[in-house]
Formats: sequence, structure tokens, C-alpha cells
Amino acid sequence: MSSKSGGCVVAALTRAGLPISVFPETESSMVFSMLVYSLVEFILKSNGQQKNILVYEIKNRKLYVRLGERVIIAVLAPISFDNEAHMFVENATDLIKKLDDLVVEEGVIDGNIVKEAKNIIEMLVAKSRLPVGKTITAFRKLCGDLYGEIIDKNINGSKFKGYFRIAYFPRLVDENILRSESNEILRKMLEMCNGNYSVNYICQTTGISLAKIYRYIAKLIRNKKMALEVGFELVI
Repeated sequence: MSSKSGGCVVAALTRAGLPISVFPETESSMVFSMLVYSLVEFILKSNGQQKNILVYEIKNRKLYVRLGERVIIAVLAPISFDNEAHMFVENATDLIKKLDDLVVEEGVIDGNIVKEAKNIIEMLVAKSRLPVGKTITAFRKLCGDLYGEIIDKNINGSKFKGYFRIAYFPRLVDENILRSESNEILRKMLEMCNGNYSVNYICQTTGISLAKIYRYIAKLIRNKKMALEVGFELVI
């Protein structure tokens, strides 16, 4: 249950917030890109000056951003992968130049640009050894954390209305509870209690009723074996 759980997300988007390519691939790439775009705009205004590389800490992750004339390259990674994320954005010079040349209008993306971006990003991911797989296990929570940062900083989040809900994320404090649990379904539930999954998501995945999960969690919280975090969760 380390901070490395959940993996990394790499994204290429235009300076208008339109996604070019997001790794791992997801149906919610537009939401993720707009979240990154909103935070980048906030960071630039807060700094009062334009920098090529921006770094912004969000809970146990860092958002690395490399700015081009027409595009943005972003890496959201656990702090434990700080070196790999930094290496990726440092090595993104050719990617930025290539995409800046290909993007004619920041609000329009064609298939050739997407294909070119995907190929280059895959090579950079391998070179930097970023742990970007085919899926990211905590994407809903990850997007929720970005949204929570937008809310905390009073950034206009009206465009995200309906995409997020308040959720509760259990985190097992004493892993001996997991090791000693013999019931397969309860073990699966406890494995998901790592701070990356909401109670609702655990319920949907395991088939355990919400009432039973809350009773079980409440008992562990009383015994100081479990912590419960309140945050946001992507609902699409």
C-alpha cells in the first residue's frame, strides 16, 4: 500500500486544454486534460511569469508540466517517481517541437497529430522508465484530487459540474488485519482500502453492501486500524 500505487499519467494537450494523447488511454481524457489546463493557468498567473517547466505538488503526487508555444506536456506521478517524471519532461524537447509544428489551431486535433504524439510519448516513457501501464487503478481518485485542488484554490470549476461527487476513501493503517483475514471477499475489500478507492467503488467492485462495508470500516476506525479520508471522485 505504498504511494506508488495508482501509477502515473502522461498527457499531451493543446494550450487551449484539448487532449492530444493521454496515457494510460481513458474515456475521461478530456476531463483530465481540462483539469491540468485549469491548474496550469492558475500556476502561471500565480507565478507572474512564464516558465518552460512547472512543478506543482498535489497531496502525495507532483504535477510536472513542460510548456510549448501551442502544446502542454504533463506528467502526474507519485513523489516516489520524482526523478523519472523530471527526466521525462526534461527529455520532452523534441516532442514539444514536433507537436508545436503539427498543431495549427489549438482547438482542432487530427488523427496524424494523435498518432505522432502517441509514438513519441511511448518512446519517452520507456526511456525515462516512468511506470505508465495500460490502465491506472486510481484514476477516479486521481482526477478527484486535481478537482479538489481547483476547489481549494478558488479556480472556476463550473465546467466540471456533474463530473465529480464527494466520496470517502478508506485506508488500512494496520496491514496485519489484511494478512490475518481468511475470507476471500473481505480480503479483496481490505486490499482496496489503500486510500485510492472510494467506499462506493469498493461496494461496486466486491458486491458487498454499503451498509456492511461501513459497519466493518467503522469498527476498524474505532480500533485505530483504519483511517477515512473525505475527497472527490470522478463519476464517469
